[in-house]
Amino acid sequence: MFGYIKPFKAELKVKEWEAYQGIYCGLCKQLAQRYGLFARMTLNYDFVFLAMMDMALREQRIHFCQCNCITHPFKKRTCCQSNQSLELCCDIAMLLTCYKLEDDLADEGLLRRTAVRLVLPFARRDRKKAAQYRPQLAEQMQQLMQQQNRLEQEGCAQVDLAALWNCQERNSCRYSYGTSVFYYSDRNDDGSVCIKYSWFLCGSRIYGWK
Repeated sequence: MFGYIKPFKAELKVKEWEAYQGIYCGLCKQLAQRYGLFARMTLNYDFVFLAMMDMALREQRIHFCQCNCITHPFKKRTCCQSNQSLELCCDIAMLLTCYKLEDDLADEGLLRRTAVRLVLPFARRDRKKAAQYRPQLAEQMQQLMQQQNRLEQEGCAQVDLAALWNCQERNSCRYSYGTSVFYYSDRNDDGSVCIKYSWFLCGSRIYGWK
């Protein structure tokens, strides 16, 4: 479910790679501050990509600093300072991680299910906290996962259909998949429609074809 969107370092300039690493470190710190040490285990490149997209859409200045971290205690690294995009991605990470663990509990083997049972109480605690921060987002995501579970039980083999949400009528669907349900969901201008459709394509092709 996670970890498919990775940077192609060879194509990045030095300053771009340092900015990317800074956002990665900033997200890690934000997870720990907002949810605790367990949340750091959910850190992956997908949420860094989402944070960068959200920062670009907000068109706000991003601030970086030099600081130590838990994995590099003796050498300071570039770190993105707390902002709305990092907070949003932390909340999305907690919501999605819990759903992923619950899905693993239903689908995986004995050893994996045993490990999931050990961490699931912490994930559910953090999901509850994230839902308090983002009640509308949590409700949308719950509906999305219920739709996904129903399609899975029906044995749906259509990638595009599994990537559509709220499809009561096949010709008038709201495009949403996983991490695409964020603050643009309640906007109705032309830009938001393009963003929703872009996320639909991203989700269905990257995650659906894995």
